[in-house]
Amino acid sequence: MRPAAWAPLGVVLLSSTSAQAAGFYVTDLGARALAVGGAFVAAPDGLTALHYNPAGLAGQPGFRAELDVALFASNFQLQRRCPCVFPERITDQDPTALDQALEAGFGPAESRGLQPIPFLAASYGFPWLDLTIALGAYGPHGAGYDWGERSYEAALDQAQRYSLISAESLEANYQLGVAFQPLPGLRIGASFLLYQVKSEQFLHIYANTVLTPFAENVSTLIALEGQAFDIPVALSFEAWAPNWSVGASYTLPLGFTVGASFRGPRSVDTVGRLNAEVPTILSDAGIGVANGGGPVRVNFSLPAIARVGLQYSVPELLSVEAAVVWEGWSAHRRVQLYADDVRLTVGNEPPSSLGLLELDRSWRNTASLRLGARTSWLEPWLSLAAGYFYEPSAVPRQRLSGSAIDLDKHGLSLGLGTTISGLRLELSLAHVLYQDVTVEDSEVVLPNALSNRDDNHPDAFGTDRYQTRIGNGDYRASATVVSLGVSFALDGFR
Repeated sequence: MRPAAWAPLGVVLLSSTSAQAAGFYVTDLGARALAVGGAFVAAPDGLTALHYNPAGLAGQPGFRAELDVALFASNFQLQRRCPCVFPERITDQDPTALDQALEAGFGPAESRGLQPIPFLAASYGFPWLDLTIALGAYGPHGAGYDWGERSYEAALDQAQRYSLISAESLEANYQLGVAFQPLPGLRIGASFLLYQVKSEQFLHIYANTVLTPFAENVSTLIALEGQAFDIPVALSFEAWAPNWSVGASYTLPLGFTVGASFRGPRSVDTVGRLNAEVPTILSDAGIGVANGGGPVRVNFSLPAIARVGLQYSVPELLSVEAAVVWEGWSAHRRVQLYADDVRLTVGNEPPSSLGLLELDRSWRNTASLRLGARTSWLEPWLSLAAGYFYEPSAVPRQRLSGSAIDLDKHGLSLGLGTTISGLRLELSLAHVLYQDVTVEDSEVVLPNALSNRDDNHPDAFGTDRYQTRIGNGDYRASATVVSLGVSFALDGFR
């Protein structure tokens, strides 16, 4: 048996490998920044400057500490629809009738989540050149989906089981930042980060085998998505990767401040584990996975992020800022899975290795607009803030699926704060409005678990006759974020 005969088995697992950061909206970090819609780049005046622009750390004197916890409540909805079949592969039956019969069995799917997003940092500012050193640990959240139960029997009734059933991901950043002011009004900062990502994913793949009577003798409708031949698979991995960021800020005449920051791209290269459970009907036919799976090496890249902001301030009255955030998701071209230690068996033949598996992601760069305003005329007793943002999706419409839902979105935010004896309290609320999308020309198809048998590969064991599109359907989403922050300044806030 050729290794390629089973190669796509591992590819489908990676349909959501990068979900924890894959172009999905990640809420703005910190209550103070969230209140102004993420327009917090030109002159961030808190320790979340570590995230937005490390240059903002300069000029924060003495000892400071900041703790922030946000709750990210998400709701994703998917109603899978057809067209599903490939008419050119099933020429002996009416494709429209087959699509109608399949669609009649597609129920609505919904994934709700409530995820905490922590931020903790401390800093000390020195008088010399306004030098500040800061340490921080924070999210943002990792994407999480829970479309239904993970049990085999329950998953059989889920229309999105071939794209994803559940995914739990965690992101963490551990950051050391340094900033100073070499010239009046000019602030420069840089930081070193350790990036941690951990993910567990579960879904089903479809065994497109021609070894059993299923593919040849059972009705085409059952053969298209025959539940008896689902193979539950799971992928888990954890990785650490170095990263860095730089930033600058300059105060211009007439109350203007301009700032920019850049976070470098990340490359994840780690070892995880792939598990697959072959159902009885396939194992009876001699198909199996040695030891139920094995270790795999996972490799993918995550994007660079650039921010630019312009702020206008009227002292003791208000400040307004406009910012643009660019994310280079075109760097996330593919995900690679090296599965040399996952061995598959067919009959009495020696086990064969999966080898190198690749998934083409084909995502795109995206840029969001951020607008925010904050009043200061009632400070320190009360400050009020409001913000807005627009962010296009990084996932092309034709690539949407149950494992990758990201839509064009608008966000509205409000916040209030107060300062008492060196203690600043911030409370913010944001709601994200996603634009509904209906996909009828999806490029996401049910991957074949086995290579196709043809004249050039007479010893292969698969067929694409019953392959279907699994990305067509109606996509809806919404999210709400509540964030509470507490900051302490030993020398008081200025």
